[in-house]
Amino acid sequence: MGKVSLKRGIPRSVTRAPAQSAPTRTARRRPGRSSAPRNVHPDQYVAPKSGAGVPERNYVGRDYRRFKTFNQREVAPGNPNACGTTSLSMVLRNEGLLGSLDDARALDKKVRSWGGFSAPRDLMQHAESRGLGTSALNRSSFGELEERLAAGNQVMCMVNSGSNPHWVVALGTYDGADGERRLKIANPSGGEIQDLSQSEFERMWKRPMAGTSGLLNDVMGYENYMIALDRDGAKLPPSRDHSVTNTDTMADGVSDVANAIANRDLSSIGDALSGVVKVLSGLPGALGQVGAALGERLSDWGARQWQEGGLLGKLGGGLSWLNGKAIEGVGDLISGAGAPLSDIGSAVGGVFKKLF
Repeated sequence: MGKVSLKRGIPRSVTRAPAQSAPTRTARRRPGRSSAPRNVHPDQYVAPKSGAGVPERNYVGRDYRRFKTFNQREVAPGNPNACGTTSLSMVLRNEGLLGSLDDARALDKKVRSWGGFSAPRDLMQHAESRGLGTSALNRSSFGELEERLAAGNQVMCMVNSGSNPHWVVALGTYDGADGERRLKIANPSGGEIQDLSQSEFERMWKRPMAGTSGLLNDVMGYENYMIALDRDGAKLPPSRDHSVTNTDTMADGVSDVANAIANRDLSSIGDALSGVVKVLSGLPGALGQVGAALGERLSDWGARQWQEGGLLGKLGGGLSWLNGKAIEGVGDLISGAGAPLSDIGSAVGGVFKKLF
């Protein structure tokens, strides 16, 4: 089966989300509190009753037919990097916490004033400021994704669009005609509800940065990465993102510094200080991840030479495998030791952002 491009859409099964007027008022609740929101347009909030009324067999998740979408090309015209903020805006819209296209544009401007990527922690922090609990889950699985959907969580997934990492919102899974599970997603690129087989989705979800560089994907560490969100924080599992702590801290720091340069106002002081602290604290662990990825590549090459080469090839391959494993081990140690420093830097940086 050929590569599926989420940027251009999936031609097989596309359902246009119905137009919806914006709610006149929005409601906020703190994470951890459950109950339907007050003062929300009745068609804006979709109660998370898994599979209720959906025609697909053994459907698990939200009713995709009622899910209201945004098109990232309208949220940020001319900017291809708004998939993360647009996906978050869709989640908030269907929770009754955000209404119009102008609201989505304001969110995008707030999270990424500089116009670049959306750092996962920036997205989570903004969701929490709107009243949602969040949980970041790396090295997840399709089964765990179904568990989150069955629990009524909103779920954002980072996938490989064929060129760049891309955010989508997972809505529900069901049994396909061929017996394979299928997944309904809301794709911000076009604002469409799309349909994927489990195998298609898993290929894109496994290595979200593989379209940019396989080595970059190994260094960054994202693998089957998703963010679960819910009004009731008790419905969410603890975050499991320690394997990408250094990456997240660095990405958050770069975004903060870039936003500070773009904004150039009083709040920029907090963003700049936060960004510098995060980048410096995340750098040691990130360098360890680079070393571990390069060592793994070297050991893999050595193993192939050992199996396929002649006498000299086996000698060179064996030495490469030993050196690669040593480099990988040292890199893993540095990365692991740097993770607590990244966590501290992230916390200190957050304080600076709150002060300004």
